[in-house]
Amino acid sequence: MLLKRCVIAGCVSLAMVSSAFAAQTLRMGYDHTNEHPTGQALIKFGELVEKYTNGQYKVKLYPNGQLGDERKMLEQVQNNVLDMTKTATVLMATYAPEYSVLVMPYMFKGPDHFDKVMNGDIGKGMKMLTAKKGLVGLSFLYDEPRSYYTTKKQIVTPEDLKGVKMRVMNSADAINVAKTMGATPTPLPWGEVYTSLQQGVVDGAEGGPSALTLYKHGDVAKFFSNTQHVLYPGEIVIGTRTWNKLSDANKAAFVRAAEEAARIQMSEFIKLQTQAMSDMQKMGVTITSPDLKAFHARAAEYYKQFASDPKLQSLIERIQSVK
Repeated sequence: MLLKRCVIAGCVSLAMVSSAFAAQTLRMGYDHTNEHPTGQALIKFGELVEKYTNGQYKVKLYPNGQLGDERKMLEQVQNNVLDMTKTATVLMATYAPEYSVLVMPYMFKGPDHFDKVMNGDIGKGMKMLTAKKGLVGLSFLYDEPRSYYTTKKQIVTPEDLKGVKMRVMNSADAINVAKTMGATPTPLPWGEVYTSLQQGVVDGAEGGPSALTLYKHGDVAKFFSNTQHVLYPGEIVIGTRTWNKLSDANKAAFVRAAEEAARIQMSEFIKLQTQAMSDMQKMGVTITSPDLKAFHARAAEYYKQFASDPKLQSLIERIQSVK
């Protein structure tokens, strides 16, 4: 009888230990397909989280905007409905003004400059800026420099954008940049861009070369102006409440996983960007070399609105001084 009780007690004890160490599943949504470099990187992120936490955490992925657009998913994370998301930093400016600097026209000089800024001290210093707003950054993600592509005409100078209904993200900064450059900004969810171009709801959009190839926008938008006027870094974001539940060791594991995934994403994205420039021409898209001096002049006008804020002006100067 005593032996039986010991066996039962041992089984109960083992069950309690097993329950204590059962993997916790965190939910993560994003707006990309799993074929996209960002989607591939987030799959890798999930794998690395499980590896580096020794199986304590798993990540369930919801790609392709299943849970809404990036703004909605970011709000879900903030409100503890969703654990993690990938977002464009242009949307993070709602929660911390410093993010507005990242999405200013011609802020980044190219991939190498982006890497040194966002994976260096500046980027590391920005990750906790929104922690009190319910959002913690794990790593920044590269995105293609955005250019203008249109259905009706080539864009060579900012004057060519007059009266052009240009799809932008639903963000005050994205809207203001489009206005500064001369376009009529029209905020739309990413998933609606193709049909909106096709049906004439908008005359164009801003995006990188892969938008025309991977998402087939080049089927309807036959003019690509290589302005490369803005780069919106992405960011892997976790909810503050979820973050605070992690042990210090697991916090380090999540950051490590995110940073490794970001390096993979950047390498693959640059390859895709290069290939897409060639593939666009096969789709019959006309690639225009715009008057970049004229676009840079418009960008200089945009910068002036930040001159009165010493904190933001200092951040601008720090980023631009990185070699």
